[in-house]
Amino acid sequence: MRFALLAALLALPARSFAWGPAGHRAVAAIAESRLDPQAAAQVKALLPPGVRLADIANCADVMIYEPQRCAGAFDLPRRQDTASWHFVSIPLSAPTDASLDEYCPGDCILRALPRQLAILRDPNASAEDRRLALVEVVHLVGDVHQPLHAADDSDWGGNKKNVEFEGLAANLHKVWDSLVTDEHLKDELVRFAPGSSPRADGWMWRESAAGARFTDRVMRANLGRELRTGVSPEETMREAARESHALAVEIYADFFRNGGAIGPDYEARMRPVAEERIAVAGLRLAEALNDALGRGAQRRASDRMAFAAVNGRLAPLLSDPWSPR
Repeated sequence: MRFALLAALLALPARSFAWGPAGHRAVAAIAESRLDPQAAAQVKALLPPGVRLADIANCADVMIYEPQRCAGAFDLPRRQDTASWHFVSIPLSAPTDASLDEYCPGDCILRALPRQLAILRDPNASAEDRRLALVEVVHLVGDVHQPLHAADDSDWGGNKKNVEFEGLAANLHKVWDSLVTDEHLKDELVRFAPGSSPRADGWMWRESAAGARFTDRVMRANLGRELRTGVSPEETMREAARESHALAVEIYADFFRNGGAIGPDYEARMRPVAEERIAVAGLRLAEALNDALGRGAQRRASDRMAFAAVNGRLAPLLSDPWSPR
């Protein structure tokens, strides 16, 4: 069942995919290492025993196509309607100061992510709804930092841009998925090429091992790094979309300049860019979760209590003096 689903997903030029499993797991692991105690306790309460953020990091992608048992621990329904939540189609020619809302006429990541954060913050929402929101937030924060999820050249985020790398045929999006692992780019592209048999090559073990090495390396490279902006997570994610679009413009320019051929230096030039986006996404996810579930939630609760207390003292003074008491 698992292998059949994987084969089906790999066969689809899905606009929603980003970073690949290893990349999303790395984002989640980095974030979990930076949670404040209150947020960490809330995450632990929302997830089944033993389930970590990295374990749920890719469930939002699978959910588009069929029901699943996320992390082997809890059931999620099929939600085809969430496919558009994973990207925003900003034209390559869009000015840097353009309003992003005009590129989200229906539903996109810039609307979906704030909605899911609001559910996660809501203490009155059901535990099931908040857990589903956590699944989405963990994944979508990774997506908005993937450059090809914030740019549009009528090509499904590079899925329709055919490239050639060391004699291998692929597409631009698949190349960027494959950059966030410790496997060599050529090995990754060979394993996921049409007609390949990744299961026979023991790909699942290799993916897990390479993903773990990648996560460990990126985390070590960012020890002690702080990335607090002083603005809301929602505004930070919009800024992330702008950053991703600016990088995508450079990525497409490189593609057009080289006629779709990726030279041997491409991996060395682009992998540090991808790793930087993974690291930043992990730090920003931690900030978003700390705001929704940790110190930010405590601050909002204190503000509500303070407002209620002040309102209670002022109510007699603000009421109609001529109304009967």
